[in-house]
Amino acid sequence: FADSGNGPGNVFMIAYPYWWDHRALGLNAGLPDWPNGIIRADDVPGFLRAGLERTDHYRLNPDRDILFFYNTQDEATEQQLRDWFPEGQSQQIESYQAGDVYGLYRVPAPGASYLMTLVVPE
Repeated sequence: FADSGNGPGNVFMIAYPYWWDHRALGLNAGLPDWPNGIIRADDVPGFLRAGLERTDHYRLNPDRDILFFYNTQDEATEQQLRDWFPEGQSQQIESYQAGDVYGLYRVPAPGASYLMTLVVPE
């Protein structure tokens, strides 16, 4: 995804208890300092806005697709992503280890103005 022109600043991982550490995802991608691990889904709007302001390799490009990794057991996070990005598509991927499934939610390029309208759920 990142190598196809979307960039590492357009990839995020939303944490879930006793699940992956975002640093492992970064290491696997050859980016040990990848900063886009999000602790709570409610923090997504803030991370996206901060990504727009970055000036380094991890800048969010709002004119390219965005990809979220999430735990498939975290139904609330998936629903929140659907609410924020109804045009997005979810996909379940089985890792190299049988039974280890994770979710991807791909958002078509939303544009900066749309990202600035996102609000944190109450």
